[in-house]
Amino acid sequence: MPVSHPVQGENEIVAVKKLRGGFAGVCFPAGGIHRNSRLLMTPASNTKLYTSWLACRILGEDASFHSEYSVSDGTLYFRPRCNPLLDESRLSVMLEDLTERKIRGIVLETGYCSTACYPRGWNVGDIGEKWGAPISDVCFHENSVSASFRKGENLPFRIVPSSTLHRFVLSGTSSEKRVGQNEVMLPRGFHGRVDFAILSPENFLLRWLDSKLGKTKKPRTLRRGRLRGTPLKTAECTMKEVLFRLNKNSSNIIAELLLLHCAKSAGYAASTENGSALLRKELAAVGIRDAFIYDGSGLSRGNLVSPASTVRLLTLASEFESIVSSLPVGGVDGTLKKRKLSRSIRAKTGSLGGVQTLSGYAGGEPFSIMVNHFPDEQGMEQSIKDWIDETAMSFV
Repeated sequence: MPVSHPVQGENEIVAVKKLRGGFAGVCFPAGGIHRNSRLLMTPASNTKLYTSWLACRILGEDASFHSEYSVSDGTLYFRPRCNPLLDESRLSVMLEDLTERKIRGIVLETGYCSTACYPRGWNVGDIGEKWGAPISDVCFHENSVSASFRKGENLPFRIVPSSTLHRFVLSGTSSEKRVGQNEVMLPRGFHGRVDFAILSPENFLLRWLDSKLGKTKKPRTLRRGRLRGTPLKTAECTMKEVLFRLNKNSSNIIAELLLLHCAKSAGYAASTENGSALLRKELAAVGIRDAFIYDGSGLSRGNLVSPASTVRLLTLASEFESIVSSLPVGGVDGTLKKRKLSRSIRAKTGSLGGVQTLSGYAGGEPFSIMVNHFPDEQGMEQSIKDWIDETAMSFV
């Protein structure tokens, strides 16, 4: 079935008026559509499809993740182990176990992963934003925090919300939000929601645990060190749960942590570089040799893939039910909840400056649509999304 747009031949750039200088690649083999399908393009968060496939291939769909803790001589020892879904609710059983114990100190063991805080190719402008949280052994609430202030609310000069343990400081000299290690600068008179990354996740978790264990006569010691005693599992989660959060919400940090777990499971140091090298190796083993991927999330501008290879990847990924079920459903949930798509579309979105992508399944058949290098003008991004949605809907 041909698409209802004036797309051109395989070796020509798709020229649609709505793209305004951008170019597109479209691949939908079930309809015989191959337009620039082998053109290397920036995939943005479509990269998460590749990471999801690698995780199921290397770790298995039945894999699980957990953190560990022990108590010895009045000290709580905690080992996060790059747990992708570590949060307050999953630690409730551990906290209940500690209720009657007198904890005088907390020791955090890190070192499970050996990656840098930010993978190669990430934009410096993303650092400090919710989607650009640092990669660490600690992934507590995805290393991000949200705080809301009602319209007209009179903010004190300094407040310390119990849910964030961050300090908000009003500034009369700046109109932009700025994030420091433990401080967020807000414009004077600010109202609305603030989303920001936790820039020191290890210190944040230590302070959070301290606050949850109640007050003591003397301040608890908080430090890094090695776990002692027999470790107990806590905050367990399944691969299916992890993929669901990863793809429905397009979580960058969860994608990066999966890449680290894959590298470690394959016998390498758990780093972004080793994980991405492993991904490229595994892709080549199944005949995908034109995918150049350097992170797990798609924030890196160094990533290049073709729509045709992405369709090939989706064909392989269809063997894993946990991947297919984790993809947003058109007009229903996740990043497709407000898109002009029917329920017959299950797909992963991708978005960077000048980049919009959508790859997944239309009526169960794999497809990939990628648009790169469109101008950063008001309303342009929405126009590109509309064109992509119209094209995808023509497949069903």
